[in-house]
Amino acid sequence: MNFRTTLILIVLLALVGLYVVYDRVATPPAQIPDPRARRFYEGAASSNVMGLTIEPAKGEAIKLTRVPTGEWNGIPRSDWLMSAPFQGRVDAGPVNTVVDKLTSIPETDEPGGDMTLSFAPVVTVKLDLVGGKQVKLSVGAPNAVGQSVVRTDDGGSVQWHLAPSDMSELLAKSADTYRDPRLVSMRVSEFLRVSLQANGKTLTLTRNPRGWSLDDGNNDAAPVQADLRALPDVLSALANARATEVIRTLPEDALVRPQLVVHYSGAIATTQPSGPTVEGELVFGRFEDARHEQVLVLSKPSNTTAKVPAETLTRLKKSLLDLRDKQVWDIDPEQVSRLEITRGGQSTAAPATSPSETIVFDRPVSAATTAPTPAVWRSNGAAVDGKKIEAVLNALHPLTATKFIEGSTASTQPSTPITLRVTVAGTMHELLLGETGGRADGLVFELSPALYDAAKAAFARSPLSSPFIEPPSPPNPPDATQPNRRP
Repeated sequence: MNFRTTLILIVLLALVGLYVVYDRVATPPAQIPDPRARRFYEGAASSNVMGLTIEPAKGEAIKLTRVPTGEWNGIPRSDWLMSAPFQGRVDAGPVNTVVDKLTSIPETDEPGGDMTLSFAPVVTVKLDLVGGKQVKLSVGAPNAVGQSVVRTDDGGSVQWHLAPSDMSELLAKSADTYRDPRLVSMRVSEFLRVSLQANGKTLTLTRNPRGWSLDDGNNDAAPVQADLRALPDVLSALANARATEVIRTLPEDALVRPQLVVHYSGAIATTQPSGPTVEGELVFGRFEDARHEQVLVLSKPSNTTAKVPAETLTRLKKSLLDLRDKQVWDIDPEQVSRLEITRGGQSTAAPATSPSETIVFDRPVSAATTAPTPAVWRSNGAAVDGKKIEAVLNALHPLTATKFIEGSTASTQPSTPITLRVTVAGTMHELLLGETGGRADGLVFELSPALYDAAKAAFARSPLSSPFIEPPSPPNPPDATQPNRRP
């Protein structure tokens, strides 16, 4: 055999070896059914469990019920509610862990006869399944080798099984273990309507295409738009309201004079055209003690009673002035035909404080459109430089408050107030200015001092006793034909 033939045989053997390896890797081994994978009861899948009752040999019984709340991306959503020993929403995580453990007991793990003869259950569990079927499980204490004997009864047959030792430990937990610290089961995006009731007043927040509207029940005033920078904190405080401690029973005087009642409603987000409607209420009672760190709360409809941080109450207890859009005016400078600036004196917004002085700036208005022409600003018939006037008008486009306040303060009743009267399309708008505040349209608010400073600068262009005059014309250039003369 020559070298060439040997080389060919080596290559062929290598190819055959590669094929054998590939065939073993690519072909999955035959699947042998594992009898342990079968559940003790055919219908006892965790998703089919709609109710759960845990009855320990010593202690109080725990009764839990699953409440479907729709689905998201094809995955069912649900809450667990407890009806005994207390009523309220519970944390789904620990409950689902128990249900998964109970429904995954293998069918074939059967104990010996000596175990069944001495069997003494420490806890009994009843599983309510879809379709009304009920399965009863009796769980014994763990034995020396770390297993618990379980007796199952589906109403037709009795079976014996072996489960891990942690089964009895898991079922021995108290009802408080399952309490859900969440007081509201909705996301911020799911709220459609929220009402805040405090001090005899009710503020209603309603979602609309532009954001949220606010209505304080004043029939003389139309709803106003909410400030989309302030409102999210209120909705977030509601959606994330959590108990620092869930308590069985509130003191008798806890809710005698509620500090705040929050009612909310909305639709749970699902992949369906419209999700299920949800309503609820939080009643904030008195503080836990003189430290005012915790507030006693009742959550409906779950009737959960709890303590929550006082910060949650502070974030939710808001008024119309706290949440309304901070924009007071939005006047287009190009549409202004007349501006009056009055220093001191009185206006329709405040009593007289000092003798008044007024400067009036105007510009011609087109008869066809009632809009001002781009002509120069004038005062007392004389043309004036409009840069400082434009600075005032630009500060009104828009006029934004930093904060609305009740009543009046020193900043809105200054020793030297300035009143602006702005005319647009024949309608006059009046604003009383202080150094850091203002009053207009029945509102009192804090402002940046920029507008007050701009108005003061425009007012001080010339003495009030003399009218504005046009700047003098430049002197005529010297006549080249005349000799230069000394003055």
